[in-house]
Amino acid sequence: MKTSRLFLTALFCFSCSLIANLFGAEPAAVSTEMIDVGDHKLKIARSGSGSPTVVFEAGGGQDISTWSGILPRIGEITSAVSYARAGRGASELGRGPRTPTIIVEELHTLLERAGYKPPYILVGCTMGGAYV
Repeated sequence: MKTSRLFLTALFCFSCSLIANLFGAEPAAVSTEMIDVGDHKLKIARSGSGSPTVVFEAGGGQDISTWSGILPRIGEITSAVSYARAGRGASELGRGPRTPTIIVEELHTLLERAGYKPPYILVGCTMGGAYV
């Protein structure tokens, strides 16, 4: 079941990118900001508008730059978001252990405070796949 969801997510992203390239659309603008998620702030990059929101989760030692090429392309079609987990890139380090539960809770808070509502399409790379 998990494998089929990951395959469908990858297929969706590939399809969106392919459509955007076929029609020669200009990549959507990307903006970044810091959002307070409690005791620290996380850096978020966002592009586009609409629903569903495609949320990109980077791998273990990566940050939002991992998704810099695809974020504006998906933003041509719908809302696209990537972020740097606490302690990565420009994001501040949160208090306490970095458990998967805390990371997921911080992402949920980040999306909520940034104004995004479900449905979400979650796309993860390596360790980010475990979080999604």
